[in-house]
Amino acid sequence: PAGGLIHLASSLAVRAFDAFSGPTHEGVSLTSNRGVNGIDGTLATAFGQARLWPGPVGVLLGDLAFLHDVGTLATQGRTWDGPPFVCVVLDNQGGGIFDHLPISKHPSAFEAHFVTPPKADIAAIAAPLAHDSLSVSSSGALDDALKAAFKRPGVSVIHVPFDRKSDLELHHSLWERGGLAAEEALS
Repeated sequence: PAGGLIHLASSLAVRAFDAFSGPTHEGVSLTSNRGVNGIDGTLATAFGQARLWPGPVGVLLGDLAFLHDVGTLATQGRTWDGPPFVCVVLDNQGGGIFDHLPISKHPSAFEAHFVTPPKADIAAIAAPLAHDSLSVSSSGALDDALKAAFKRPGVSVIHVPFDRKSDLELHHSLWERGGLAAEEALS
């Protein structure tokens, strides 16, 4: 919402937001940081920013970044008394960013060493640590969940599971359509 802060995790979250988000509301600030390992400290940074930010805060991160920093949610989630803090966890079963890199073509090393599917239930982990937690499976449900979460105080975790392969195909399709539109506009 207007007056809000969006904190983006490193890896696929910041790239997807950059490529597909469109314009934000006026007065919305965007932040991101890169931890030592890229994804570490995402929730800790966002909660630190939220302590000083006067409006609502949204965090967009992947499943591995969430799990890497779930300790912060354990210490801050239920005791949060500031404006709405909404955490959207994009769950592609770990390591989806690597699907977009050349290593994904390696016949044996890719799945074994770059894809890191966690053996964790994000929604079950988040439920006792936040004021509100739910999983959504469509863009309409995500939109509804975001609108509701930003209207209530406390910490909300919205878990968005999706298939890595379908996501990669969608990215390629959208990039191709964007490229064709750019070529047409320049012709």
